[in-house]
Amino acid sequence: VQLGDAAARDLVAADAALAQAQAAVAQAEAGQATARLALTSLFPDLPLPEQARVPAEPPSLAGRDEDWVQLILARSHEIGAADALARQKDAEARRARADRVPDPSVGVRVLNDRGGRESAFGLIVMMPIGGSYRRAQAEATSADALGAGAALAMVRRDVQQDARRVVAMARALREVWQRQHEASAAAESSAAKAERAYALGETALAELLAARRTAQEAALAERRASVDAIEAAARVEVDAHERWHRHDTDEEAAAATAPAAIRLPDLGS
Repeated sequence: VQLGDAAARDLVAADAALAQAQAAVAQAEAGQATARLALTSLFPDLPLPEQARVPAEPPSLAGRDEDWVQLILARSHEIGAADALARQKDAEARRARADRVPDPSVGVRVLNDRGGRESAFGLIVMMPIGGSYRRAQAEATSADALGAGAALAMVRRDVQQDARRVVAMARALREVWQRQHEASAAAESSAAKAERAYALGETALAELLAARRTAQEAALAERRASVDAIEAAARVEVDAHERWHRHDTDEEAAAATAPAAIRLPDLGS
């Protein structure tokens, strides 16, 4: 503007673009501070890096989707709790049904009194007979067992449905990031050409600012898609107990065909 090579309105437009960028930075810093405060409040012992860095490429799930689903089902705490309750109710029902069957018991009683001068021998025979009370009790426990079995089936169905959803979401968000990455590269290439055209005096500053703004928005969308993909992959790992859990018992023999553990890239500085 001082040299007369640009109009004052170009300076205003450049200042406006700068102010918009600074506002976006301030908004991002406020979001970062809020997230850090929430994490430190909920998990005070969790170490946080000074600056989290998104990897250049988010990880992808190794192995087959069905392997991950079966691993989540095998290690689900919800299914384990529901299965334990169902087995307990089934045992109680079997015991109540067994109590309805006459179960005779025979005993011998010996009495010795007055220094052995008086002795008595007795034979005791007991045979509980199942009546209406025991029948009602057996029916009630059987109903409880059926209810617990139905609850187990519902929990298993819900966990399986959620497992398939989170695995599919991880795959889909990884694909979304790939498309956003391609879009960001194309927008950056277009902005570079716009800068070259402006330097040669072939385009106005407004066109350059528009191209640069488009490239910045595409880059931001690509970073957000990358974070979403990282979060989705970590969710699958958490649900499959591949992260923050240990399984050193023989119960893991059934999961021998599951994919190997996946470690997400370190997001620390």
